[in-house]
Amino acid sequence: MRVNAEGDSVWMRFYDETNHLFMPDTAADGGFFVSGDYHGTDGPYFSILRTDSAGEVMWVHHHRANVMELVPTMIRATPDGGCVAAMLVNNQGTAQQPLIMRVDSAGNELWVKSPDSTGWSSLGGLIALDDGTILFAGTYLSDFCLLALEPETQASDQRTRPLANSFDVLARPNPFNPSTTISLTIPQTARTSVVVYDIMGREVRTLHAGVLERGAHEFAFDGSALPSGLYFAQVTSGTFVATRKLLLLK
Repeated sequence: MRVNAEGDSVWMRFYDETNHLFMPDTAADGGFFVSGDYHGTDGPYFSILRTDSAGEVMWVHHHRANVMELVPTMIRATPDGGCVAAMLVNNQGTAQQPLIMRVDSAGNELWVKSPDSTGWSSLGGLIALDDGTILFAGTYLSDFCLLALEPETQASDQRTRPLANSFDVLARPNPFNPSTTISLTIPQTARTSVVVYDIMGREVRTLHAGVLERGAHEFAFDGSALPSGLYFAQVTSGTFVATRKLLLLK
């Protein structure tokens, strides 16, 4: 929910792309980055949701976290238009460690890094510097700890997670005329449908209906025979459902 300076509601949005939303941060264009989680049948996912200034979803990124439990804690916009988010993960009873995820301005996962040490009880700060360095602070073994991830360390980290561990849906270009490409990445082989609807909820075109292998896929949507207006691409893959707005301008 967004309120004005007097505390009056400006707009309120509900999102079905995640189960819980936590800390937000403001993007340079007035939109928002929000961290959260999504619980699929195969376990928890760490989620980042990007909205415009009116709270409408631009994209959602899900990262499969191979842990028992996760607690998203903070998110920060980065100077390049993307963001970095941090969470505490629990995979050994009460032993916790940070997991830091970096995405670009389109929601593509750049890297995921986790310090080897466990014993963190909290994360209290996250900063993205202009030179690409990521700083985060927290409590480690009852002591205050400040950890810096340098740009070259991020790029060479061999534990960076592949995009196939994530669920993403993007449409480019958007707005478009007369065609656009709907790109999706799915974390596991599953029956998947890609369907476009008009603003009245009527099915316009089915781009795919069947099993897709884990990984990245692209589907072209040609609107040459359609009138200008707002359309919606809905992707359903296993337990995941995502809807993206498509604006056809002629």
